Amino acid sequence: MWRNDDARGLAEIERALRDDPLSAICAGHASIGMVLLGRHDDALLAAIRSLELNPAAFSSHLAVTFARTWSGDLAGALAAAGPALQMSGRHPWVLATMTQIFVAMGDRAKAEAIHQELLARAATGYVQCTWLAMSALSL
Repeated sequence: MWRNDDARGLAEIERALRDDPLSAICAGHASIGMVLLGRHDDALLAAIRSLELNPAAFSSHLAVTFARTWSGDLAGALAAAGPALQMSGRHPWVLATMTQIFVAMGDRAKAEAIHQELLARAATGYVQCTWLAMSALSL
């Protein structure tokens, strides 16, 4: 159940980071939580920490891509998406975020091409509806 309990959520994020300070996954999840709380600077710091802890992890690159996108650093988000795309085989999470980035940058043609890629993949395999919807919504 969604409770909108920001204070409790933040306390859990801080506890996870304190309990496992060397976990790239904890730092990445903390980044996403901080974005949802509107704490974009903290989100980016946590995402960068995740990447420092494990530069080979897709989740770390994804966290940086998300944090930069949601903070409005579109060029930085696009740069961060490159390694995430490469190491993940063009994961739908990254592609849907790139649709959002390209729309915000005013490059609708690239955004539409990525959305079409997601739709084509969904026709032959599993693509989470959340990411299809996010891509469509961006357009």
